Amino acid sequence: MKDYWREKAKDTIAQVIANFAAKSYDMKNLTDSQKRELRMRIDAAYPFNLRKHHPFTVWQEERRIAFDRYALNQSSTPTAEQPSLF
Repeated sequence: MKDYWREKAKDTIAQVIANFAAKSYDMKNLTDSQKRELRMRIDAAYPFNLRKHHPFTVWQEERRIAFDRYALNQSSTPTAEQPSLF
């Protein structure tokens, strides 16, 4: 049964990314606003009813893999480093 949840999550996320890329976005050079939009679309596409238990855990794992692959958690604009407190 575990494979079902993972495959469903992978397929859903892949479909969202494919639809997003079909808009002629360069997936290697997304702007911050495009990254935010893609993150929101992936989160909105959650295919299971409740956000808990094993299906949600699998979704979070596959979501994290996709976010890392497309650097969706990273900002393309550099931020000022926090000054040292000590």
